This record gives sequence, structure tokens and C-alpha cells, in this order.
Amino acid sequence: GKVSSTSGIWAATFNKLWAFNLTEFEKVIVLDGDILIRTDITHWFDYPTPCAIQAGNDLNWNSGAMVITPDSMEFQQMLSRLPHLERYDANKAYDSDPMTSGYSDQDFVTTFFLGVQKNATDDRKRCVMPTESAVLSSSLRIPVFSYFNKFQPWIYETVHFTVDKPWRGGTHPDHPFVCSMLREWNESMKGVEKYYDLIPPIENDYLRNCGNSSIIAAQDQE
Repeated sequence: GKVSSTSGIWAATFNKLWAFNLTEFEKVIVLDGDILIRTDITHWFDYPTPCAIQAGNDLNWNSGAMVITPDSMEFQQMLSRLPHLERYDANKAYDSDPMTSGYSDQDFVTTFFLGVQKNATDDRKRCVMPTESAVLSSSLRIPVFSYFNKFQPWIYETVHFTVDKPWRGGTHPDHPFVCSMLREWNESMKGVEKYYDLIPPIENDYLRNCGNSSIIAAQDQE
């Protein structure tokens, strides 16, 4: 089916493409609303653009954390392609490139800039930020992350709550380190209540399964 389907959680994410038209800025850091910023990330502006992280063994960028250089011409090229996008199907024979490797904005952005890179006359390289720049909360549960969770947690510059969104009713994690990151997010949100006319309060008790033990003690039990 066409990428422009109105169903599913990806239906509105193509609005993110508007960031590529913010030409009043030299560079823009684009972050999803479910990202916890844990440290100064202004050094991201030093990356060549566009630049984003990749999730696991996925070759697509994760558009939840990107650094871009807005360009009105590239933005218009993106818009012109959108009506013709078709969700990629590995079982289908294609006569030409469907111009997206999946069904979301990040699949489209990835393939769009691969085309830009391929046809560039300069030495434009594909830029990927390290995983710790915007680690996915789903990844924090993987055993290979355990050492860094316990002994080097400072390495995570931001955390992307991909499956642990505090406002989602089913979010009640009991993983100790994910709980510690959600506690940080909870602390960062203190004072937001004065903006409740713009931002509704979160009614989900997302920390209910996290217990009261300290972060260090909880990590040692992991």
C-alpha cells in the first residue's frame, strides 16, 4: 500500500520533514518528544549533515534524533516525491526504486539522502552518530548493554523511550536501568504543570513497578 496511509503510529510522522525547511537556521537538532536529554549535546552541531543514529542492525537512520542543515530545495524535492511513495515489499518485483525502504519518515529520509550522496559531485559521506548519542530504551534491556548500564551510564547522551513512553497506559517497566532513566525523565518534567494548558498532565503511573530501591542497588541486581 501507499506510505500515505492514515492508519498506524507512523501516519503523522512525515510532519517531521518540515524541519528541513527551517532555513532561517544554519543547522537544526531534531528530537522526538519521547527523548530524555541527559547532557549537553550542542557538540552534535559539529557533525556533517544530515546525521542520525541507527538502531541495532537497522541500516535506516532513526529520525528521532537527527542533525540537519535545512535546505528549501531539498525540502521541495522531498515533498514532490511523497505522493509517489510506495511501501517497500521484499516479496514484490520492482521496475524502479520505490524510494523508501519501509513505511515511515525515517525510511524515506534514509533513502532520500542515500540518493543525494550517490549523486553528489562533492565528497559527501553518510553520517551516523554513535549509538550512545540517542540510545533506544529497548536496547538498554539487551545483555551487551549491561556493563555500560552498571558502570558507565554517563555515556548515554540521550535516551529515546521507544517502548517505554511515560504517557502510554501500558508502560510499567520493571527493568532497573530503564526505571532509572524514567526517574530522570520524571525529574526533568518537574515544574511542567504550570504549562498544563498546553501540555496535559501524565496520568499513567509509569513508575509503579520500579520499586523504591536506589539506582545503584537496582543495577547490582540486574
